[in-house]
Amino acid sequence: MIKRFILILIVVSSFACSDTSKEGIISNDDFVEILVDLHIYDAMYDVRSSVLKADDGSWELYTKVFEQHNCTIDDFKSSLKFYVNNPEEYNKVYDVVISKLQILNDSLQVTKEKFKELVLDKEALR
Repeated sequence: MIKRFILILIVVSSFACSDTSKEGIISNDDFVEILVDLHIYDAMYDVRSSVLKADDGSWELYTKVFEQHNCTIDDFKSSLKFYVNNPEEYNKVYDVVISKLQILNDSLQVTKEKFKELVLDKEALR
């Protein structure tokens, strides 16, 4: 999952130029949300493909993320080029992405524990 995304980053960054203009670039906040969703979709795809042995359809999932955020793959690529060429800005974005993913993960862990408790309580009532 992460390997596929890193490969995309490497490919896109290899074509990056040193343009530091923010014109036409997805805002930091929006870029964070897109990256969070891409990581989530990537994880979903990995689970699905390992269970279903599906063909590689990750770009289809990525397209859905871009549509959800009203941007195109070209918008994303040009924004990614900008952020890759501005490491301080990119690090700020990724700090927020990691924080949001950690919050989601923690929330899922709490939900998982509550579910286990409910199942155990239900079994104890039998």
